[in-house]
Amino acid sequence: MLFRSHPMKNKQTIMAVVAGVVVLVGVFAWLFWGSIVPDAGGKKTVTPQISAKVTNTTMSRTENGKKIWEFTVGEAESPDGGNTNNFKDIKGKVFLNNGDVMDVSAPQGSAQVKGNDFSLEGGVKAALAKGGTLVAEKISWQQKEDVLTATGKVKIVHDDTMAKGDQIITSSKLVQFKVKGHALVEKGGNYDED
Repeated sequence: MLFRSHPMKNKQTIMAVVAGVVVLVGVFAWLFWGSIVPDAGGKKTVTPQISAKVTNTTMSRTENGKKIWEFTVGEAESPDGGNTNNFKDIKGKVFLNNGDVMDVSAPQGSAQVKGNDFSLEGGVKAALAKGGTLVAEKISWQQKEDVLTATGKVKIVHDDTMAKGDQIITSSKLVQFKVKGHALVEKGGNYDED
């Protein structure tokens, strides 16, 4: 007995297999790239991001083999899926181009994952190993331009100069600065570096 295949049945089978593959690829793409799924009320909800948290760890940044900064933190978290690291209970060092080292401490702060910039807040204290201190509510540092912006009851003491203000923009060396808001600059005294 000889069987003949029916051309119409083969086309339907092939079309069913192709449709199944397309649906399967669509499901995998949806799972892989994330999705926006409508909830029961017709509103769209976004798939939640994963948040990683570690405690009692050391975070650092290195550029061209040279350490830029290193912080020991009580807690580090990446709440936005890896773009930003948020820190708590920070103590660390910033390694300057001139060979000086700045010790810093703050209750909290953050750093971008793809850069060397950071911000610290909640009562920041910084001291240079070669002399000079900074106290502020918040500081932010742009590493490439070496711009340090301190805000909130800022006080800088370096050599025989003391500056206070609502905002001080300086470099990590604390030598030259711009003072804004309730500004006071004194030179030639013997100032306490607290």
